[in-house]
Amino acid sequence: MGAESIRQLYLQYEERLHNGPVEEIDRDTYYDSYDCLPPARNMNNMFFVGEPYYGNIFPFCFTAEGRYFRCRKNIKTPREQLEKEIAEYMATLKRQEYED
Repeated sequence: MGAESIRQLYLQYEERLHNGPVEEIDRDTYYDSYDCLPPARNMNNMFFVGEPYYGNIFPFCFTAEGRYFRCRKNIKTPREQLEKEIAEYMATLKRQEYED
């Protein structure tokens, strides 16, 4: 196996980690995650926890509509993409809750 094959496998693995599941957490867990270490990247209503999960993949916490969530994201993900993904997730969540 050559270096390029190994690099491609690594990128595939990192992409799977980046697209990990979103879990709802409580307010205390959200703020404990914020306070445990200085955030690696801090934005309004969202932040990356200060210690990586793996490589460039970090625990990512966000709040939307009075609820708190955590997942894994690449720390280099642009803010606009994060906001878009959060909006899409919340829309999907609302549809699922409406159907239940």
